[in-house]
Amino acid sequence: MTKSAVFVAALLTLLAEQALAELKPSEKPSLSGSSETMLNLFPDSMQRELRLAAPVISWLSLDAEKLGDEKRDITIRFSGWYGVDLGEAWFADRTAGEVAVGYARMRAPRIGLEATLGRPFLMLGLARAERMDGLHLAQDLPVGLRLEVLGGGAPGPRITYDRGDFLWGARISHRWRDLVTSGVSFLQARKDLEITRE
Repeated sequence: MTKSAVFVAALLTLLAEQALAELKPSEKPSLSGSSETMLNLFPDSMQRELRLAAPVISWLSLDAEKLGDEKRDITIRFSGWYGVDLGEAWFADRTAGEVAVGYARMRAPRIGLEATLGRPFLMLGLARAERMDGLHLAQDLPVGLRLEVLGGGAPGPRITYDRGDFLWGARISHRWRDLVTSGVSFLQARKDLEITRE
């Protein structure tokens, strides 16, 4: 696992401990999880000699919801995978793993604020299917407007940027009668001072 993945896991643990410490006895948090493990057997045709590859891949998902009070609702979500080779090497180091998604989200419906910290999976404007290690803030405004800002590091390589690039952007949108949402957005990726995507 990468250093950023370990950081995300440690950060979520601290946030969960704080949220649970502030729970009132009358509140009932919702906790759920699932795990799947697959054993794959197939010939490794990448080698000169035909050998048997047998990677074992485990997927883990954990969700904790309703970790707040009337003023704020806190959700913690984690999913990731881990793999190990039982046969010929399929993974580069015979083991591999990644935190796919891991974040804590706080919603304050009374003031229309939403804050997400960690590694979320974003689907907004130009940030389509983006993952990042950072912060996403959203604020509901009058007459159906919504302002969103995001910033953080890229946890994995994509076509237009690499791991470690810094992503930041913003979006303002309008929702009409819960039927149609339209808006404008901006997203930029930087490596050191060089713009790699805009």
